[in-house]
Amino acid sequence: PRYAKYIKNPKAMRNYFRGLIAQDHSKYAEACYYLDLCLKDCKVDERLYAMTALSLASCYQSRGLKDEYEKYVIKSIISDVVCPLKENLALQQFALYIHEHYPNEIDRAKKYINISLEDARFYNNRLRIIQISNILPGIIDAYQQALGHKNKVLIGALTVVLLGIIILIITIVYIRKKRD
Repeated sequence: PRYAKYIKNPKAMRNYFRGLIAQDHSKYAEACYYLDLCLKDCKVDERLYAMTALSLASCYQSRGLKDEYEKYVIKSIISDVVCPLKENLALQQFALYIHEHYPNEIDRAKKYINISLEDARFYNNRLRIIQISNILPGIIDAYQQALGHKNKVLIGALTVVLLGIIILIITIVYIRKKRD
Protein backbone atom coordinates (compact mmCIF):
# COMPACT_ATOMS: atom_id res chain seq x y z
CA PRO A 1 0.00 0.00 0.00
CA ARG A 2 2.64 2.59 0.84
CA TYR A 3 4.60 1.58 -2.28
CA ALA A 4 1.50 1.50 -4.50
CA LYS A 5 2.22 4.98 -5.83
CA TYR A 6 5.46 3.63 -7.37
CA ILE A 7 3.75 0.79 -9.20
CA LYS A 8 2.24 1.71 -12.56
CA ASN A 9 -0.43 -0.95 -12.56
CA PRO A 10 -1.02 -2.53 -9.13
CA LYS A 11 -3.78 -4.85 -10.39
CA ALA A 12 -1.48 -6.31 -13.05
CA MET A 13 1.39 -6.65 -10.55
CA ARG A 14 -0.89 -8.44 -8.09
CA ASN A 15 -1.95 -10.93 -10.79
CA TYR A 16 1.66 -11.34 -11.89
CA PHE A 17 2.80 -12.28 -8.40
CA ARG A 18 -0.22 -14.55 -7.88
CA GLY A 19 0.77 -16.32 -11.09
CA LEU A 20 4.39 -16.67 -10.00
CA ILE A 21 3.37 -18.07 -6.62
CA ALA A 22 1.04 -20.59 -8.25
CA GLN A 23 3.79 -21.51 -10.68
CA ASP A 24 6.24 -22.05 -7.81
CA HIS A 25 3.71 -24.45 -6.27
CA SER A 26 3.32 -26.32 -9.60
CA LYS A 27 -0.26 -25.13 -9.97
CA TYR A 28 0.20 -24.40 -13.65
CA ALA A 29 -3.44 -23.97 -14.66
CA GLU A 30 -3.93 -21.39 -11.90
CA ALA A 31 -0.63 -19.72 -12.79
CA CYS A 32 -1.65 -19.45 -16.44
CA TYR A 33 -4.96 -17.90 -15.39
CA TYR A 34 -3.37 -15.14 -13.29
CA LEU A 35 -0.55 -14.49 -15.75
CA ASP A 36 -3.06 -14.21 -18.58
CA LEU A 37 -5.05 -11.67 -16.54
CA CYS A 38 -1.87 -9.71 -15.94
CA LEU A 39 -0.95 -9.78 -19.62
CA LYS A 40 -4.36 -8.36 -20.55
CA ASP A 41 -3.72 -5.40 -18.22
CA CYS A 42 -0.29 -4.58 -19.70
CA LYS A 43 0.90 -2.91 -22.86
CA VAL A 44 3.47 -4.50 -25.13
CA ASP A 45 5.97 -1.70 -24.49
CA GLU A 46 5.97 -2.29 -20.72
CA ARG A 47 8.59 -4.40 -19.01
CA LEU A 48 5.91 -6.24 -17.06
CA TYR A 49 4.40 -7.47 -20.34
CA ALA A 50 7.66 -9.15 -21.37
CA MET A 51 8.16 -10.68 -17.93
CA THR A 52 4.58 -11.95 -17.80
CA ALA A 53 4.63 -13.36 -21.33
CA LEU A 54 7.87 -15.22 -20.56
CA SER A 55 6.46 -16.59 -17.29
CA LEU A 56 3.30 -17.63 -19.12
CA ALA A 57 5.40 -19.34 -21.80
CA SER A 58 7.30 -21.20 -19.11
CA CYS A 59 4.03 -22.22 -17.50
CA TYR A 60 2.71 -23.61 -20.78
CA GLN A 61 5.99 -25.41 -21.38
CA SER A 62 5.62 -27.08 -17.97
CA ARG A 63 2.15 -28.19 -19.01
CA GLY A 64 3.55 -29.64 -22.26
CA LEU A 65 1.73 -27.17 -24.50
CA LYS A 66 4.37 -26.52 -27.14
CA ASP A 67 2.33 -24.22 -29.40
CA GLU A 68 1.28 -22.01 -26.49
CA TYR A 69 4.87 -21.89 -25.25
CA GLU A 70 6.07 -20.68 -28.65
CA LYS A 71 3.26 -18.12 -28.90
CA TYR A 72 4.02 -16.49 -25.56
CA VAL A 73 7.79 -16.64 -25.76
CA ILE A 74 7.53 -14.83 -29.11
CA LYS A 75 5.26 -12.23 -27.48
CA SER A 76 7.91 -11.77 -24.81
CA ILE A 77 10.63 -11.40 -27.44
CA ILE A 78 8.57 -8.77 -29.27
CA SER A 79 8.05 -6.88 -26.03
CA ASP A 80 11.78 -7.09 -25.27
CA VAL A 81 12.50 -5.54 -28.66
CA VAL A 82 9.90 -2.80 -28.18
CA CYS A 83 11.18 -1.93 -24.70
CA PRO A 84 14.49 -0.08 -24.80
CA LEU A 85 15.99 -2.22 -22.01
CA LYS A 86 17.76 -4.78 -24.24
CA GLU A 87 16.75 -7.44 -21.74
CA ASN A 88 16.32 -10.45 -23.95
CA LEU A 89 16.09 -13.48 -21.73
CA ALA A 90 13.19 -14.66 -23.88
CA LEU A 91 15.34 -14.64 -27.02
CA GLN A 92 18.05 -16.55 -25.18
CA GLN A 93 15.57 -19.18 -23.98
CA PHE A 94 13.96 -19.41 -27.42
CA ALA A 95 17.36 -20.04 -29.01
CA LEU A 96 17.88 -22.95 -26.63
CA TYR A 97 14.36 -24.18 -27.33
CA ILE A 98 14.94 -24.09 -31.09
CA HIS A 99 18.25 -25.92 -30.63
CA GLU A 100 16.53 -28.68 -28.66
CA HIS A 101 13.27 -29.01 -30.64
CA TYR A 102 14.11 -27.94 -34.20
CA PRO A 103 17.53 -29.34 -35.12
CA ASN A 104 17.04 -28.34 -38.76
CA GLU A 105 16.87 -24.67 -37.75
CA ILE A 106 20.21 -24.45 -35.98
CA ASP A 107 21.14 -21.35 -38.02
CA ARG A 108 18.24 -19.49 -36.43
CA ALA A 109 19.19 -20.66 -32.92
CA LYS A 110 22.78 -19.50 -33.52
CA LYS A 111 21.56 -16.12 -34.77
CA TYR A 112 19.30 -15.61 -31.74
CA ILE A 113 21.92 -16.63 -29.19
CA ASN A 114 24.47 -14.33 -30.83
CA ILE A 115 22.04 -11.40 -30.61
CA SER A 116 21.52 -12.17 -26.92
CA LEU A 117 25.26 -12.35 -26.35
CA GLU A 118 25.87 -9.04 -28.14
CA ASP A 119 23.23 -7.31 -26.01
CA ALA A 120 24.59 -8.84 -22.81
CA ARG A 121 28.10 -7.68 -23.71
CA PHE A 122 26.87 -4.21 -24.67
CA TYR A 123 25.26 -3.76 -21.26
CA ASN A 124 27.99 -5.74 -19.48
CA ASN A 125 25.36 -8.05 -18.01
CA ARG A 126 27.64 -10.66 -16.49
CA LEU A 127 24.87 -13.02 -15.44
CA ARG A 128 23.47 -13.19 -18.99
CA ILE A 129 26.97 -13.60 -20.42
CA ILE A 130 27.58 -16.57 -18.11
CA GLN A 131 24.18 -18.09 -18.95
CA ILE A 132 24.78 -17.69 -22.67
CA SER A 133 28.30 -19.06 -22.33
CA ASN A 134 26.78 -22.25 -20.94
CA ILE A 135 24.32 -22.54 -23.83
CA LEU A 136 26.55 -21.39 -26.68
CA PRO A 137 28.87 -24.43 -26.99
CA GLY A 138 25.97 -26.82 -27.63
CA ILE A 139 24.49 -24.58 -30.29
CA ILE A 140 27.88 -23.99 -31.92
CA ASP A 141 28.62 -27.75 -31.96
CA ALA A 142 25.27 -28.46 -33.60
CA TYR A 143 25.89 -25.64 -36.07
CA GLN A 144 29.33 -27.03 -36.96
CA GLN A 145 27.87 -30.52 -37.40
CA ALA A 146 25.21 -29.11 -39.71
CA LEU A 147 27.89 -27.28 -41.69
CA GLY A 148 29.96 -30.47 -41.85
CA HIS A 149 26.96 -32.37 -43.20
CA LYS A 150 26.28 -29.64 -45.78
CA ASN A 151 29.94 -29.72 -46.82
CA LYS A 152 29.81 -33.50 -47.28
CA VAL A 153 26.69 -33.17 -49.42
CA LEU A 154 28.34 -30.38 -51.42
CA ILE A 155 31.52 -32.43 -51.96
CA GLY A 156 29.39 -35.42 -53.00
CA ALA A 157 27.45 -33.30 -55.50
CA LEU A 158 30.66 -31.75 -56.82
CA THR A 159 32.17 -35.22 -57.27
CA VAL A 160 29.12 -36.40 -59.23
CA VAL A 161 29.23 -33.29 -61.43
CA LEU A 162 32.96 -33.74 -62.08
CA LEU A 163 32.46 -37.41 -62.94
CA GLY A 164 29.66 -36.39 -65.30
CA ILE A 165 31.94 -33.84 -66.98
CA ILE A 166 34.73 -36.41 -67.34
CA ILE A 167 32.33 -38.96 -68.83
CA LEU A 168 30.98 -36.28 -71.19
CA ILE A 169 34.51 -35.35 -72.32
CA ILE A 170 35.44 -39.01 -72.85
CA THR A 171 32.21 -39.54 -74.81
CA ILE A 172 32.87 -36.51 -77.01
CA VAL A 173 36.45 -37.66 -77.69
CA TYR A 174 35.23 -41.20 -78.47
CA ILE A 175 32.54 -39.91 -80.88
CA ARG A 176 35.09 -37.70 -82.68
CA LYS A 177 37.49 -40.59 -83.10
CA LYS A 178 34.70 -42.76 -84.52
CA ARG A 179 33.85 -40.05 -87.07
CA ASP A 180 37.42 -39.74 -88.25
